[in-house]
Amino acid sequence: LVGLLTIIASFAGAVALLALRLLSPASAPVEGWTSLALAIMFFGGVSAFLTGIALEYISTLMLQARGMPLYFTVDRSVDGLLSAYFLSKEPRAMDKNDAA
Repeated sequence: LVGLLTIIASFAGAVALLALRLLSPASAPVEGWTSLALAIMFFGGVSAFLTGIALEYISTLMLQARGMPLYFTVDRSVDGLLSAYFLSKEPRAMDKNDAA
C-alpha cells in the first residue's frame, strides 16, 4: 500500500513539476534535481510495492504448507446461552458461571 501511494505521489509530482517547468522555466535554480528526485521516488515506490506483493505471496505459501486455513469461521448459532443473551431485550452482564 505504501509503495502504491509512493508511485501515485511520484506521478502527481511529475505532472506538477512538469507544469511548473513549462510555465516558469526560471523557477528551478538547479538543473536536473526534479527528474532525479522523481525517478528515485518512482523506483522506490515500485520496489516497495513489489516487495509487498512478494511477501504476501510467501505468507500465503507458508500458511498453505503448514496446513493452516487463511481464516477461521465459528458457527455459534447452536449456542443457546449466547443467542438468548444477544436476542434479549434487556441485556445483562454474563457471570463467569454463565460462560461454561
